[in-house]
Amino acid sequence: MLAAHIANRRSPWGKIAVAACFETGKLPRSYFAVMKSVGIDLIEDQPPSVFERFGAGEIYDRVVVICNQQRGEQCAILGLSLRELYGQAQIENWSISDFSQVEGGFDEMRQEIICAVAALEQRVDQLFARIDGQEPVSQNNEFAQGTNQL
Repeated sequence: MLAAHIANRRSPWGKIAVAACFETGKLPRSYFAVMKSVGIDLIEDQPPSVFERFGAGEIYDRVVVICNQQRGEQCAILGLSLRELYGQAQIENWSISDFSQVEGGFDEMRQEIICAVAALEQRVDQLFARIDGQEPVSQNNEFAQGTNQL
């Protein structure tokens, strides 16, 4: 949700991103309160799963996977599922800390979100530069792994 929000807010092309998740209902309520505290007002509805979006016939040119690689197996399963569903798309994997799972209180989660927002803004800007043809895509670039916008 956060990445789609940032992409749409920074996009020179209008709304270009939608959010999806691997499993619905996994975001804690505190996630939305902390987001609001840093100036990001997200709708408190859980995004649909990638499987629901696929079942609805949604097709994408690029799918950006936000998954903390420390979760290992779940990220690998998600990656395989996306390749199966959206094989025609370019898939990019971005490893960002999972601030929704931060142990501690509000302040700890808020600090993690501030760091994640900064990292996502940088990644989104790099992606837009590549889409706009201002930056070449390198095969060594971690983004050059797959499918289009989700």
